[in-house]
Amino acid sequence: MRALSLSLFFLFFSLDALAISETKKVAVLNIENIIPPEKISSSHVGLYNVDSKYDYMEQALTDMLISDLFRTEGIELLERSKLDKLLDEIGLSKTGIIDEKALKQSGKVIPADYLLYGYLEKEKDDFAIRLKVFNILSNEITELKKGIAGENNLFGLSRELLKAFADHSGIKVTIKADKVGISQNSTLAILPFCNNSRTDKFDYLQAGLAELISADLSNCNFFRIIERQRIEVILDEMELSLRGFVDEATSVAIGRLLGADYILLGSFFQVGEQIRIDARIVEVETSETVLASSVEGAAKELFQLQEGLIEKITARMGQLKTDGKKLFCRTFH
Repeated sequence: MRALSLSLFFLFFSLDALAISETKKVAVLNIENIIPPEKISSSHVGLYNVDSKYDYMEQALTDMLISDLFRTEGIELLERSKLDKLLDEIGLSKTGIIDEKALKQSGKVIPADYLLYGYLEKEKDDFAIRLKVFNILSNEITELKKGIAGENNLFGLSRELLKAFADHSGIKVTIKADKVGISQNSTLAILPFCNNSRTDKFDYLQAGLAELISADLSNCNFFRIIERQRIEVILDEMELSLRGFVDEATSVAIGRLLGADYILLGSFFQVGEQIRIDARIVEVETSETVLASSVEGAAKELFQLQEGLIEKITARMGQLKTDGKKLFCRTFH
């Protein structure tokens, strides 16, 4: 009887340990554009060529996939800065076609369960993404079912890819419900948003969205918001601009120079009459993303979408406004 009790104890203990380990750690590389140009000059025949007019989609699709993965219960993302450092150490490229033989030989050092990477292709008038999954434990690479969509339906592609990965790894796609443990009076630097759209005519939104979000978050008595002028000084010193893409490692370095506890990073992607805005809050000390939200809808309703994004962020923090009162948030000098 005692032996049976001990057996049951160890069985339940094992099941409990298994339940605890259900969270999968996932690393994500950029989705790469491999669409060939319609015409190739004689001097470039036989070389690896891509149509650069689709390069804008690489960062846009990657940002959307990362945002959707982060908000999914059972998935923990490996910080991109740590992944980049590891890839440098083992001699694997962070961009371009992945050397899968080298990945299998050296990829076990990546502290994650899965590494995701993919390629953007064209199928007639539609776009297709071949998402690949490197199972680090089993050292196997699996190509998932292609995600296919027209240019006006690209927002749904990241959700399609998320579902394909979830089905492959046995994860149920549910939104994380836990609140974020950010301490009140933490300092927050809101950096310019990245324009992932095809044209630069929306560049005004890079600083514009950051200013709108800063103004809205200043209406809650939670963060100490770092002034935009201080951010501009640091960007100038680092020879960066309020316009253009700044990678996560550089953004964290900016946060450290500003003495910020957290940084808010964001991007937007406009296709036709639709726009999607993604934002995430990163802890400077650990480079860990602690919160991510996104909204999408008609571009003409930009202000309502931006307000909806703020509502999502504050709801996750458990800091919803009450009685319609605007609370003053001190500006940190």
